[in-house]
Amino acid sequence: MEVSGGLLACHIVCHLMSTTVDPAEESLRLNNTYRTPRPTFDRTQHDHVIVELYCSLCGVTVSGHARHCRACNKCVAGFDHHCPWLNNCIGSRNYCKGSKSTS
Repeated sequence: MEVSGGLLACHIVCHLMSTTVDPAEESLRLNNTYRTPRPTFDRTQHDHVIVELYCSLCGVTVSGHARHCRACNKCVAGFDHHCPWLNNCIGSRNYCKGSKSTS
């Protein structure tokens, strides 16, 4: 019983950490307009959201491993995927926590 309680506590902590840590690109988090709504991506206007390490939707310079998430509409550092169960992107800032939360 103690082992299962410990595993449950570990799962809850990892789940909370992976859903509350913002995986957004650092330059986007430091930007003052981070919380304001951004336009959605329109394929008729642009082929790609990020061109030469600049995101045209977020208006910031990003790292080489950043991708723009369609669901969250923000650039995520080390983007892996958008997790529908956590309702959050999984990136380099919360990858370890997210993988432990869903396993």
